[in-house]
Amino acid sequence: MEIGAMIRECRHRTGTSQGDIELSTGIERANLSRIENGVTQPRIDTLQKILSAMGITLSEFFADDREAP
Repeated sequence: MEIGAMIRECRHRTGTSQGDIELSTGIERANLSRIENGVTQPRIDTLQKILSAMGITLSEFFADDREAP
């Protein structure tokens, strides 16, 4: 699964909106949408900010035991 799709899956699972992430991180919804749709890949620091806004660590994000959508 692509990183953007994984972010979207986590966002839905945690009940976090793109607006919530924008308010928490300053990353605009348009940029988050481009990441989730695979148009662009986030830098590691951007990925960490997004995950932190959802209460997810990098190790949890990349763990193999995530539930399938």
